[in-house]
Formats: sequence, structure tokens, C-alpha cells
Amino acid sequence: MRINWANSLISMTVNSTRWYGWGRDQSTGRDAAKTREDLARELEHKLKQLGNLLEPVLIMGVGGLVAIVLISMYLPMFRLGGVIG
Repeated sequence: MRINWANSLISMTVNSTRWYGWGRDQSTGRDAAKTREDLARELEHKLKQLGNLLEPVLIMGVGGLVAIVLISMYLPMFRLGGVIG
């Protein structure tokens, strides 16, 4: 299952609620394990959204760095050609 790492991250929070006697959601009567699964899915969804937002920004950043390197390499060659020619 893909959300195991999220379950382990959230289980500490849910287990601490059991320690204090808050192991059941009073409004719906659902188990803490079900709540943990819901929170894990929500966390995975939010992280996927964050990745989808950051991907274009990172691509543009890498493209900018490549452009800076290319300009810094070719600009001295063009200046040298102007001096010689």
C-alpha cells in the first residue's frame, strides 16, 4: 500500500489521542484507525498537489541556470570575435 509512510507519520498523533481517551470520533463514532487512513490519504493528496505546483517552478529555475551558464560561456567568445574582426 502506498500510504504506509503517511500512516506511520499520523499514527503517533492518533495514538496520543487514545492515550488521553479520545480514541473515538464522537460525532460519527468512527474508529481512530479509520480517521488515520483518512488523514493519510489527505496528506498524500496535499503532498501530490504541492509537487504539482513546484514542478514547473523547478523546471523554470533549472532553465534559467542553464541560460546563465550558456550566456557566460558564449559572451566572451563573441567579444573576442569583435576585437579580432
